[in-house]
Amino acid sequence: MAFLFNEARNFTAYAKDGEIGRVKDMLFDDRTLNMRYVVIDKSRWLPGNKILLSPYAIESCDYEKEKIYFDLNQRKIQDAPSLEDHLPVSRQFESQLYHHYSWIPYWTGAPLSYSWYPYPGHRIKSSNSHPKEKDARRPWGNGDRDDQNLRSCREICGYRISSADDEEFGELSDLIITDDDFLLIDLVVCSRRWLPGGKTFCLSPLFAAALDEIGRSVHMELSREAILSSPPFQWEYYGEPYRKSLAEHYQKIKNQGPESSGNSQDGRIPVS
Repeated sequence: MAFLFNEARNFTAYAKDGEIGRVKDMLFDDRTLNMRYVVIDKSRWLPGNKILLSPYAIESCDYEKEKIYFDLNQRKIQDAPSLEDHLPVSRQFESQLYHHYSWIPYWTGAPLSYSWYPYPGHRIKSSNSHPKEKDARRPWGNGDRDDQNLRSCREICGYRISSADDEEFGELSDLIITDDDFLLIDLVVCSRRWLPGGKTFCLSPLFAAALDEIGRSVHMELSREAILSSPPFQWEYYGEPYRKSLAEHYQKIKNQGPESSGNSQDGRIPVS
């Protein structure tokens, strides 16, 4: 199953012994596209403002009641290092945080780290499923430093989307995230401001060629025509059949060659 990031925002967060705040953001790893942290605003319940909690600590989610439950107590959360004192998030701060909660650091690559073992109660992934950082494409990357690998979901929503032929055609309106391993699998793009009548569609984040933080835009490696001819998106119909239709569409584009896909080198389309 999956959920929309903007629907999860403002979910009420609970520790084992009571409310702790509301979900305000999620931070994802630009190398693997895994969500690394849920950002909780706890100012109404506990001293301080925002805290980071790993999906490793999630016990359950109630989407109908808009509640998320963490397998932690309030005192443990209250005593955690403050996010406001450690911005931007550094690897040093992450190390302090993981030590405080006795979590296994995801960046170590250990078999039970969050890279492969999202949180208690879920399956252990094969180490082969974890991309090697030296081989990974990093269009979402902040840089080469290990402590600059986190991006804000809230920040990138609203970025303009442009095609391989340098035409703007939409805006990143939402993100689709799996609820079993907290992986960013699709971008929801709305073209209402660019096209008569508008259209909403999905794009894999693997189609991203480059990210422009200053210009607040994402450049895709597909042509405008290839993207706009894709199946329209409606959340109530989102699922494996829809994602299969997307894969078939982009496979067809790939088979037509580089000119249709927008990729000037080999027409490669990363269908996920």
